[in-house]
Amino acid sequence: MMTKLETEYDLVFIVDCLSQQDRDDFKISEDLMNFLASKGIKQLQGKCKNKAMVLDTFTYMKKLADTGLKFCLQIVSHGTEEGLWIEETDEDIYWEELRNLLYELNSKLENTLIVNMTSCRGLNGVKIIDENKGDYPFFGLIGCNRDLYIDEAKTTNDLFYSKLLEGKDISTIIPEIQQEFKSLGKTDDVIYGISSQGYKAIVKKLSKR
Repeated sequence: MMTKLETEYDLVFIVDCLSQQDRDDFKISEDLMNFLASKGIKQLQGKCKNKAMVLDTFTYMKKLADTGLKFCLQIVSHGTEEGLWIEETDEDIYWEELRNLLYELNSKLENTLIVNMTSCRGLNGVKIIDENKGDYPFFGLIGCNRDLYIDEAKTTNDLFYSKLLEGKDISTIIPEIQQEFKSLGKTDDVIYGISSQGYKAIVKKLSKR
Protein backbone atom coordinates (compact mmCIF):
# COMPACT_ATOMS: atom_id res chain seq x y z
CA MET A 1 0.00 0.00 0.00
CA MET A 2 1.37 3.40 -1.02
CA THR A 3 1.86 6.01 1.68
CA LYS A 4 -0.56 8.95 1.53
CA LEU A 5 0.75 12.46 2.01
CA GLU A 6 -0.64 14.12 5.09
CA THR A 7 0.78 17.60 5.57
CA GLU A 8 -0.16 21.26 5.37
CA TYR A 9 1.97 23.59 3.27
CA ASP A 10 3.01 27.09 4.27
CA LEU A 11 3.72 28.33 0.76
CA VAL A 12 4.56 27.53 -2.85
CA PHE A 13 8.13 28.19 -3.99
CA ILE A 14 8.35 28.99 -7.71
CA VAL A 15 11.68 28.51 -9.47
CA ASP A 16 11.31 30.33 -12.80
CA CYS A 17 14.04 29.58 -15.34
CA LEU A 18 12.43 31.32 -18.29
CA SER A 19 13.90 34.35 -20.00
CA GLN A 20 12.36 37.70 -19.09
CA GLN A 21 10.87 37.83 -22.59
CA ASP A 22 9.12 34.50 -22.05
CA ARG A 23 7.92 35.61 -18.60
CA ASP A 24 6.41 38.72 -20.17
CA ASP A 25 4.87 36.79 -23.08
CA PHE A 26 3.56 33.71 -21.25
CA LYS A 27 2.92 35.10 -17.74
CA ILE A 28 2.96 31.57 -16.27
CA SER A 29 4.52 32.50 -12.93
CA GLU A 30 2.76 35.85 -12.79
CA ASP A 31 -0.67 34.32 -13.31
CA LEU A 32 0.09 31.51 -10.86
CA MET A 33 1.22 33.93 -8.16
CA ASN A 34 -1.92 36.03 -8.64
CA PHE A 35 -4.06 32.89 -8.48
CA LEU A 36 -2.34 31.63 -5.34
CA ALA A 37 -2.66 35.05 -3.71
CA SER A 38 -6.40 35.05 -4.48
CA LYS A 39 -6.64 31.75 -2.60
CA GLY A 40 -4.66 33.07 0.34
CA ILE A 41 -1.59 30.95 -0.43
CA LYS A 42 1.80 32.53 0.15
CA GLN A 43 4.38 32.35 -2.63
CA LEU A 44 8.07 32.94 -3.08
CA GLN A 45 9.71 33.23 -6.48
CA GLY A 46 13.26 32.72 -7.61
CA LYS A 47 13.90 34.24 -11.04
CA CYS A 48 16.86 32.27 -12.37
CA LYS A 49 18.43 33.57 -15.56
CA ASN A 50 21.31 31.08 -15.47
CA LYS A 51 22.32 27.73 -13.99
CA ALA A 52 24.28 29.24 -11.11
CA MET A 53 21.18 31.09 -9.94
CA VAL A 54 19.18 27.85 -9.93
CA LEU A 55 21.80 26.20 -7.72
CA ASP A 56 21.83 29.24 -5.41
CA THR A 57 18.04 29.06 -5.17
CA PHE A 58 18.23 25.46 -4.00
CA THR A 59 20.66 26.54 -1.29
CA TYR A 60 18.15 29.18 -0.19
CA MET A 61 15.29 26.65 -0.20
CA LYS A 62 17.28 24.32 2.04
CA LYS A 63 17.80 27.15 4.51
CA LEU A 64 14.09 27.88 4.33
CA ALA A 65 13.31 24.23 5.06
CA ASP A 66 15.62 24.38 8.09
CA THR A 67 13.23 26.93 9.63
CA GLY A 68 10.46 24.33 9.64
CA LEU A 69 8.44 25.76 6.75
CA LYS A 70 6.78 23.25 4.41
CA PHE A 71 6.36 24.12 0.75
CA CYS A 72 5.57 22.80 -2.71
CA LEU A 73 8.17 23.33 -5.42
CA GLN A 74 6.92 24.73 -8.71
CA ILE A 75 9.49 24.67 -11.52
CA VAL A 76 8.73 26.82 -14.58
CA SER A 77 11.23 26.16 -17.34
CA HIS A 78 11.92 24.89 -20.79
CA GLY A 79 12.60 21.17 -20.60
CA THR A 80 13.86 18.12 -22.43
CA GLU A 81 13.94 14.39 -21.66
CA GLU A 82 17.37 14.96 -20.08
CA GLY A 83 16.51 17.87 -17.80
CA LEU A 84 15.86 21.62 -17.77
CA TRP A 85 17.07 24.06 -20.39
CA ILE A 86 17.77 27.74 -19.69
CA GLU A 87 17.26 29.53 -22.97
CA GLU A 88 18.84 32.83 -21.97
CA THR A 89 22.28 31.27 -21.41
CA ASP A 90 21.74 28.06 -23.43
CA GLU A 91 22.57 25.97 -20.34
CA ASP A 92 21.30 22.48 -19.55
CA ILE A 93 20.63 21.29 -16.03
CA TYR A 94 20.54 17.52 -16.22
CA TRP A 95 18.40 15.41 -13.90
CA GLU A 96 21.57 13.95 -12.41
CA GLU A 97 22.65 17.44 -11.35
CA LEU A 98 19.36 17.98 -9.54
CA ARG A 99 19.42 14.58 -7.80
CA ASN A 100 21.46 15.42 -4.71
CA LEU A 101 19.84 18.84 -4.40
CA LEU A 102 16.36 17.35 -4.28
CA TYR A 103 17.33 14.47 -2.00
CA GLU A 104 18.76 16.97 0.49
CA LEU A 105 15.78 19.31 0.23
CA ASN A 106 13.19 16.54 0.58
CA SER A 107 15.01 15.14 3.58
CA LYS A 108 14.81 18.53 5.31
CA LEU A 109 11.11 18.68 4.41
CA GLU A 110 10.56 15.21 5.92
CA ASN A 111 9.56 13.63 2.59
CA THR A 112 6.68 16.04 1.93
CA LEU A 113 8.09 17.71 -1.19
CA ILE A 114 5.78 17.86 -4.18
CA VAL A 115 7.48 18.96 -7.41
CA ASN A 116 5.13 20.43 -10.02
CA MET A 117 6.96 20.61 -13.35
CA THR A 118 5.64 23.34 -15.64
CA SER A 119 7.91 22.37 -18.50
CA CYS A 120 7.96 20.28 -21.61
CA ARG A 121 8.66 16.61 -20.82
CA GLY A 122 8.75 17.32 -17.10
CA LEU A 123 7.59 13.81 -16.24
CA ASN A 124 11.11 12.67 -17.12
CA GLY A 125 12.09 14.13 -13.76
CA VAL A 126 11.39 10.63 -12.37
CA LYS A 127 14.91 9.85 -13.62
CA ILE A 128 16.12 11.75 -10.56
CA ILE A 129 14.97 8.85 -8.37
CA ASP A 130 17.76 6.46 -7.39
CA GLU A 131 16.09 3.07 -6.91
CA ASN A 132 19.09 1.88 -4.90
CA LYS A 133 18.58 4.51 -2.20
CA GLY A 134 16.32 4.02 0.76
CA ASP A 135 15.10 7.62 0.81
CA TYR A 136 13.42 9.78 -1.84
CA PRO A 137 14.13 13.04 -3.75
CA PHE A 138 10.46 14.06 -3.47
CA PHE A 139 7.19 12.61 -2.28
CA GLY A 140 5.63 13.09 -5.69
CA LEU A 141 6.26 14.56 -9.14
CA ILE A 142 3.72 16.09 -11.50
CA GLY A 143 4.61 16.59 -15.14
CA CYS A 144 3.86 16.16 -18.83
CA ASN A 145 5.45 13.47 -21.01
CA ARG A 146 5.41 15.62 -24.17
CA ASP A 147 5.61 19.29 -25.10
CA LEU A 148 3.40 21.26 -22.72
CA TYR A 149 1.29 24.11 -24.09
CA ILE A 150 0.84 27.35 -22.18
CA ASP A 151 -2.92 26.93 -21.71
CA GLU A 152 -2.38 23.39 -20.42
CA ALA A 153 0.25 24.58 -17.96
CA LYS A 154 -2.00 27.29 -16.54
CA THR A 155 -5.02 24.98 -16.30
CA THR A 156 -2.95 22.32 -14.54
CA ASN A 157 -1.58 24.78 -12.00
CA ASP A 158 -4.97 26.31 -11.19
CA LEU A 159 -6.65 22.93 -10.81
CA PHE A 160 -3.82 21.33 -8.84
CA TYR A 161 -3.57 23.99 -6.17
CA SER A 162 -7.35 24.40 -5.93
CA LYS A 163 -7.78 20.69 -5.30
CA LEU A 164 -4.84 20.59 -2.91
CA LEU A 165 -6.55 23.35 -0.91
CA GLU A 166 -9.66 21.19 -0.78
CA GLY A 167 -7.59 18.61 1.07
CA LYS A 168 -7.56 16.06 -1.74
CA ASP A 169 -4.76 13.51 -2.08
CA ILE A 170 -2.56 13.59 -5.17
CA SER A 171 -3.82 10.13 -6.15
CA THR A 172 -7.25 11.76 -6.51
CA ILE A 173 -6.13 15.12 -7.90
CA ILE A 174 -4.29 13.85 -10.99
CA PRO A 175 -7.17 11.73 -12.40
CA GLU A 176 -9.53 14.66 -11.83
CA ILE A 177 -7.23 16.99 -13.77
CA GLN A 178 -6.95 14.43 -16.57
CA GLN A 179 -10.74 14.18 -16.72
CA GLU A 180 -10.96 17.97 -16.90
CA PHE A 181 -8.64 17.98 -19.92
CA LYS A 182 -10.79 15.30 -21.58
CA SER A 183 -13.84 17.53 -21.09
CA LEU A 184 -11.89 20.34 -22.77
CA GLY A 185 -11.38 18.15 -25.84
CA LYS A 186 -7.82 16.95 -25.22
CA THR A 187 -7.11 13.54 -26.72
CA ASP A 188 -4.55 12.51 -24.11
CA ASP A 189 -4.23 12.83 -20.32
CA VAL A 190 -1.76 15.76 -20.66
CA ILE A 191 -0.51 15.59 -17.08
CA TYR A 192 0.66 12.71 -14.93
CA GLY A 193 1.75 12.20 -11.37
CA ILE A 194 3.89 9.60 -9.69
CA SER A 195 5.27 9.14 -6.20
CA SER A 196 8.87 8.15 -5.57
CA GLN A 197 7.58 5.17 -3.62
CA GLY A 198 5.32 4.12 -6.49
CA TYR A 199 8.08 4.50 -9.06
CA LYS A 200 10.47 2.33 -7.05
CA ALA A 201 7.76 -0.31 -6.61
CA ILE A 202 7.23 -0.42 -10.40
CA VAL A 203 10.98 -0.70 -11.09
CA LYS A 204 11.29 -3.48 -8.52
CA LYS A 205 8.38 -5.38 -10.03
CA LEU A 206 9.75 -5.06 -13.57
CA SER A 207 13.21 -6.23 -12.48
CA LYS A 208 11.70 -9.53 -11.29
CA ARG A 209 10.34 -10.41 -14.72
